[in-house]
Amino acid sequence: MKFKRLVDQLLFPPCCYLCSRLLSHQGKSHLRYICPQCLSSLPFRANSILSLPADFFPPSEEQDSCWNPKPVPVQAVFYYEGVIREILLRLKFSGCTEYGRLLGSFMATKMKANYSRSGSRPAGIVPMPLSPVRYRQRGYNQAELLAKHLGDDINVEVFSIAKRVKETQRQSEMRSREERQRNVNGAFELDSDFPLDYFKGKQLILVDDVLTSGFTMQVCAKSFRQAGLNISGLVVAAGHKDQVHNAM
Repeated sequence: MKFKRLVDQLLFPPCCYLCSRLLSHQGKSHLRYICPQCLSSLPFRANSILSLPADFFPPSEEQDSCWNPKPVPVQAVFYYEGVIREILLRLKFSGCTEYGRLLGSFMATKMKANYSRSGSRPAGIVPMPLSPVRYRQRGYNQAELLAKHLGDDINVEVFSIAKRVKETQRQSEMRSREERQRNVNGAFELDSDFPLDYFKGKQLILVDDVLTSGFTMQVCAKSFRQAGLNISGLVVAAGHKDQVHNAM
């Protein structure tokens, strides 16, 4: 196995995913995939912690006794701009699935920093579900790719227990917050065949690629909270440097 790895490294030396420079780092961080020069150009968020509003649901829904209206904490690694925006668009629409490995490694670095401070790691990772129609068109779910690589890096299992039960339009095509809200409201359910009690009292991480208005993440998180589960979000990118994102 070691000999095969050596031959592979000689014949196919690791190169930067962005500029194709040869890489010398062979560790377990994102430097396996990106050179220091490209790394320094990435738009990391100065404040990675966002808080999704809990009050955008209609009053009749908020009065549900099972609904906990606390804001959903979400972390974003990057601003959605520059090369990160281009990478995410290629991952999502051009079949460049190899970028899932690179972006997943950055998410893993963020998660490792989190549980090194808190002393506890999440019990599971949940990818944001994609509609069956879009899955057939694309052939994959980019959130599942990110979740898989994140899980591999931090040794946490991925559970695809959320499902999309309503076909929606792309949130980026919606012109107003109200349209985005209506578009995703009631779009998600949890897999009733899975023993959800397994996660009671434990932390789950809901993974997606981009956070725009935050409605998709919030509506999906609502399904978990109604089931009595602790959920927070992790995305690759959100917002721009010139925007304020304490509430999406």
